[in-house]
Amino acid sequence: MRPFKLDERLLMGIQKIDEQHNQFVDLLNRMVVSLHHPYAEEEMEHLIIELSDFARHHFDTEEELLRDINFPKIRDHSIAHIRFDNKVKIFSDSLLVQNINFDQFVLFNFKWLENHIKSFDTDYYRYVTKHNLLDDLKKKFAL
Repeated sequence: MRPFKLDERLLMGIQKIDEQHNQFVDLLNRMVVSLHHPYAEEEMEHLIIELSDFARHHFDTEEELLRDINFPKIRDHSIAHIRFDNKVKIFSDSLLVQNINFDQFVLFNFKWLENHIKSFDTDYYRYVTKHNLLDDLKKKFAL
């Protein structure tokens, strides 16, 4: 499996969000590398926990942004985050019974992130630009 790279067209122009999306991809690429290590299962277990924790942090940041702009579809966006959390939980639980496919898990995560940005994040980005909120968000969510 080759390393993932986030398409630059998926950048939101909000530094903190873009940085977190790239950190998400970096974490998935660490998973790709660990697939080839002799102790892949142990490494993946730690990386899955890290992924889950990081995703929750990112989702909290994103949902704060959505509340700040009074985004009308925040509920749908939050539900997508909850569904992702549940998928990761299911995968983590399957580690306990050794019924896992790490390649599929890593690929699922990258595709999920890419599709989430293309649909949900692009949707709030349109709202932000339509209501001239981008400059304020860039300031508030700068690193």
